[in-house]
Amino acid sequence: MMKKTLRAAALTAAMTAMLSGAAFAMPTVTDGQETSEGAVLTYPIVQTDAADAQQRINTVIEDDVKAFMQEIDMARMGNKKTSAEMSYKITNSGDDLLSLKTEQLISEEGAAHPMSYTHGYLFRLSDGKALTLDDVQQMSDRKDHAARYTLDALNHRLTEPKNGAPEGYKPLEAAPKDIYMDADGHIHVLIQRYEAASYAAGVLDIDLDA
Repeated sequence: MMKKTLRAAALTAAMTAMLSGAAFAMPTVTDGQETSEGAVLTYPIVQTDAADAQQRINTVIEDDVKAFMQEIDMARMGNKKTSAEMSYKITNSGDDLLSLKTEQLISEEGAAHPMSYTHGYLFRLSDGKALTLDDVQQMSDRKDHAARYTLDALNHRLTEPKNGAPEGYKPLEAAPKDIYMDADGHIHVLIQRYEAASYAAGVLDIDLDA
């Protein structure tokens, strides 16, 4: 079993921010890491001005990391050789919003193919909320074109030939939770393998502002 030190790492970051008394104009992101045989998981730990917002942000990230760790532990049952990795990148950072992407890959001995996930996050720094497409529609600079960020618009975009609609595509019944903002301020939706198409289609990244 992988040693679960995520909570301790997040609490250490929170204590460091409070004790230093530093005021960050923008969020600070540092590396957290979990390692075990065949697995190296590097994930973001966020520091912000507001302690409550910071805890809320890090809890969302921790929950996804823990879920991936559980998948790794399940794959190792029966003494199967398993390798896994996780990394992240900051896609947009400002005074009001922080956006991140994480990449996860797990390879299990005897499996037909490895499994990968890409998760997206768009956090509001004032309260730490992980924003959804519904929240994006209500943003002051998005209201004039809020229709871009609906489930209907997303399903339409997926079926447009110019977007390389995957063979055997099936409409989504609910908007994906994985969204992020790129460096140009565009909102992207990430659709995991099998959610809308076959494994071969990969993780779909749809730029709703393109």
